[in-house]
Amino acid sequence: MLKIGHRGARAYEPENTLASFRRAIELGVDAVELDIRKTRDNELVVIHNADVNKTTNGNGPVNSFTLEEIQKFVTEKGEHIPTLEDVLDVVGKRVKVLVELKEPDTEKKVIELIRRKKLMDDVILISFDEN
Repeated sequence: MLKIGHRGARAYEPENTLASFRRAIELGVDAVELDIRKTRDNELVVIHNADVNKTTNGNGPVNSFTLEEIQKFVTEKGEHIPTLEDVLDVVGKRVKVLVELKEPDTEKKVIELIRRKKLMDDVILISFDEN
């Protein structure tokens, strides 16, 4: 049986944050699942919803902010929205990573990053079409 931390350990830490992924690993998961979206400047950030309203003190669609702007928002515990690269640096080869592509035209950039990090055997890509 595999134990997968959905958006990390969101029962303990704000979902899709570095703290949540670290906690999931501490709790002994085999993998973590996360969601990615693009910022206005085409950076890959880890967030489930199409907007920042639910999980941060910000308001508006993820794709309306640059990476610099979006990383100023914080969760109720002071965590920032991480980039996919940030998460891969923290998780590395410690556990498998399920990356859900929430938007079109992200796959090439995601695969390029995974290759550069030498994590091709450690990442599983899944996709979702809201339409």
